[in-house]
Amino acid sequence: MNHFRTFFAAIGAVILVAVSSACMKQVASPTVEQLQGSTDAGATVAVDSQTGTRHAAWIRSGKSTAEVVVARADQGLNFADSVVASGPDTGIVSGTVNPAQVAVGPKGNLYVLYLRRVASPVYERGRGILRLARSTDGGRSFKAAVDVVAADGVETSAESPGLAVAPDGAVVVAWLDHREAFVRARLPDNQRPEDKRWLDSDDPGVEVRLARSTDGGLNFGPSASIAGGASEHSRVALKFSRDGTLYAAWRAKLDQFKGSYDAVRDVMVAASRDGGLSWSVPVKVHDDRFKAGDCPELTIGLDTDSKGRLHVAWYTGTGVRPGIYYAVSDDHGQSFSKPLTLLTDDWVPYADVKLAVDGRDQAWVAFEDRRAENGERVMLTRIDSHGTPSPPQSWPGEAPDIAAQADSVTLLWTTPNGALQALQVEPEKSGSDEESGSFGPSVARRH
Repeated sequence: MNHFRTFFAAIGAVILVAVSSACMKQVASPTVEQLQGSTDAGATVAVDSQTGTRHAAWIRSGKSTAEVVVARADQGLNFADSVVASGPDTGIVSGTVNPAQVAVGPKGNLYVLYLRRVASPVYERGRGILRLARSTDGGRSFKAAVDVVAADGVETSAESPGLAVAPDGAVVVAWLDHREAFVRARLPDNQRPEDKRWLDSDDPGVEVRLARSTDGGLNFGPSASIAGGASEHSRVALKFSRDGTLYAAWRAKLDQFKGSYDAVRDVMVAASRDGGLSWSVPVKVHDDRFKAGDCPELTIGLDTDSKGRLHVAWYTGTGVRPGIYYAVSDDHGQSFSKPLTLLTDDWVPYADVKLAVDGRDQAWVAFEDRRAENGERVMLTRIDSHGTPSPPQSWPGEAPDIAAQADSVTLLWTTPNGALQALQVEPEKSGSDEESGSFGPSVARRH
């Protein structure tokens, strides 16, 4: 399995499953609903906090080109037919760090972010063009998509984005920006800095940049820089807290060890109190010292709770105790707790990680486990409001996404045969936090 993957598995169906067990509250009879279609990559999921409507977005193979589609479930798992959100756009690509992303605004407007790739005469990878489509009728139809980065008026490639909607309805998109590579490529040969791909310090710099729309996704203003020195391919995560604080998380590319050909790819977090106009100094979530010559294509889990605490979950490939970790910040991302180990072993392959916090301030972490020779698995664990984790449950598959509402979470992932499968979990509401919605006794430990 190529861990720097852009996967293009054909899928024949989207399957939604409601399950119950001795430690989950049964919300309905087990139900399976099948939506015919196909997809080129994993899906994302979002929940309308006002109505409980769930929305899933993914990319499927159209008649002549790939297209972004969205399906909605008004009540539980009753999903309607999917709707095309990308209109006539061509060149749509997707993968681990460039999926079709869906988000819901405070008034129920739906936003879908996706990536087009167009050829460039100077950049081998081509240009990544971020497109945002919006729906004002709950996902039943979509307006024509707009370019997120058009106002910058520069030649660049915007990739690995994150999408978030503010409490006041402002739409923000952050991405990894490669404009320096285009500037360098346009220089005459005798003025171009030597670019040795095996020596990280010689590579063109990558920025984390953000653009805002204050008119419901109709127009985006010029972008602003969050930070430089970003790792090239890992996806940016964005999240608003209830008080309007905006958080961004990404992987840095740090020349931490002089003389090393490999950069340190640790996770950084920054905060903005003005909707993304200005940012705090980035802070390492933990000093993992994860060294890699090439940037892994990975995701980061990020969410906030009712107390304003910031929750982060991530993968690290450090030579000592590689695996999946979780930490919390009580001071708006200025410092973080000692990491909690969710998975570790002598060898843990690259893994995507997602996180969502429910209405009881319980953090649900979904991640991949690729250690087994007989197939990848998606893991789901719950960390209660006291920081006590449960043993994970797992299902065959990869590329998880997760969304939470007051009393339930929805997990979405790709099965080994290419189907998209979703599982709804509604924990018991009686008893203490340690008893409600748990998967069993705690086995995780602090890093």
